[in-house]
Amino acid sequence: MAKSRIQIIESTSSISAKVLFEVAEQVDKKMRKATPQINLRVGELIEARIKATPHVKSLISGQLQADFGLNIGEAEEAIESLLFVVKRSVKVNLGIKNRGSLGNSAWSMSVSILPDGFSDILKGIGTYQSPRSGEFIPWMEWLLTKGTTIIYDDFFVAKGEFRTSRSGFALMFPSGESGKIFRVDPNFAGTADDNFVVNTIASLLPEIGNIMFSYLQ
Repeated sequence: MAKSRIQIIESTSSISAKVLFEVAEQVDKKMRKATPQINLRVGELIEARIKATPHVKSLISGQLQADFGLNIGEAEEAIESLLFVVKRSVKVNLGIKNRGSLGNSAWSMSVSILPDGFSDILKGIGTYQSPRSGEFIPWMEWLLTKGTTIIYDDFFVAKGEFRTSRSGFALMFPSGESGKIFRVDPNFAGTADDNFVVNTIASLLPEIGNIMFSYLQ
């Protein structure tokens, strides 16, 4: 009978659920064989839950689509690219911790997700070049890392149907003397360690632990 416990570890640079347990070597062999399937199931769970977030829905057809000036399909493509990287980062690790006096071994089973945080994965994801200014707009980076920091203090987004609007729902104008600014809406704004991707994964850690445990039976 395996003796098990879940230890949840979260930090800015890493999200992981760690399961410590005592198993016989034949169980370890079984778990190593199941590792690819565990990776797949965890990745699919994360993908489904992230796609169901209000943030993703708003990017596809809502306020964030308008605020960021996203064309039809542009958000879907960026989200798929982001999820591909996140799922690829899922990795189950198994290893001997120490050997008990009765011949059993204490093993560690852990699953890590985004071990290097968001430092590299956002490169090229969710970026377009403004046709008006020629400036590159890293909207996914803004959404996931900039929080409510003011991005432009001399421009603001006005809602409406404008002929030159990329999204068809809004357009950015100079602030003039209005005092209006542009920043990510506070209802959606995130930072590197507190955004809809990190928070969704963190909320799934118990379910991820259950997936891992299911292969011990």
